Amino acid sequence: MSAPFENRLSDLRDSLTGRALLGARGASYFLHEQVGEGGQGWAFRGACDDAAPRSVLVKVMKPASVTLESLSRFEREAHVLRELSEGEAPNRHIVRFFDHAVAYLTPPDSGELISLPFTVLEFVEGPTLADLLAEANGHGLPLALVRAVLCGVASALEAVHAKRIVHRDLKPSNVLLSEEGGGFVAKVTDFGLAKVVEVSLYRTVTIAGASLGYAPAEQFEEGNPRVGACTDIFAAAAIVYQMVSGAEAFPHRVGENPLMLLSRLIRTKPTPLARHGEALSPGLRAHRDVLAQLDVELGRALLPDPAKRHASIAEFHERVDALLSQAIAASATYHSAFSEAQ
Repeated sequence: MSAPFENRLSDLRDSLTGRALLGARGASYFLHEQVGEGGQGWAFRGACDDAAPRSVLVKVMKPASVTLESLSRFEREAHVLRELSEGEAPNRHIVRFFDHAVAYLTPPDSGELISLPFTVLEFVEGPTLADLLAEANGHGLPLALVRAVLCGVASALEAVHAKRIVHRDLKPSNVLLSEEGGGFVAKVTDFGLAKVVEVSLYRTVTIAGASLGYAPAEQFEEGNPRVGACTDIFAAAAIVYQMVSGAEAFPHRVGENPLMLLSRLIRTKPTPLARHGEALSPGLRAHRDVLAQLDVELGRALLPDPAKRHASIAEFHERVDALLSQAIAASATYHSAFSEAQ
């Protein structure tokens, strides 16, 4: 990309702050500060002028990134989130959809009218799960937080799967943590790779954008014939493994050929949790029996054959949550007994 073009793109981005974009149903969204930027778009904190004023997140596609594939992904996310947000009580663990439209603007120092597709979503005040894992610096998170995140992710996926939708890109950076009531509420976002499972299943040849280490082997198969709800269960298990151990279940090394990782997904198992030693979540380190059972449940969900994983995200959540609860209760009993002995 040439420097002059980059400058024009930067000027356009900067000119969006303070503008109002007209939504599909007449609401206006006023763009405040920029809060994020990716290869295909910008994200702004905004405000809506409707009857219930609220902060929103406005995702705007960059003109340079608009291709048939990128536009399809952008519109797919809007369509999926619109469907998931319908009803009187949308699932609180899925980022809420508000609007999707196209803005027609004239960039600075240009008489050319351009179109900017944009989507308006719930603004989540708080970090991503990826942020918390980075702060933990290779150590597991507190078990109470692990339980809360797993509960939110499982609830979101239950709602998603009930609509016969597969997320296909679940990973820590796509789990937002809303700071509410002194704790975190997990909210799943980024449905750009979501796939609607139909009787006459549409086959895709590639899975561009699927995240290495969280996407199971079936996502790399031509046509993705085995992609389904169990694909998201694999990703959820990979996230739980990382939350309790501080390490990725299937790490992708910098510069490594992705085919090497695919080979490990098929041929190897994650490192047993006990081997992570002091890096494990506090409350797990001393409970070898719980660790062994967690290895069984996570290992099952991370199997290369989706047919051998848990039958549903609800089953996976129930089994893993019971073990986490057991570890928390055992730790509380130990600390109580220790305090009484002092």
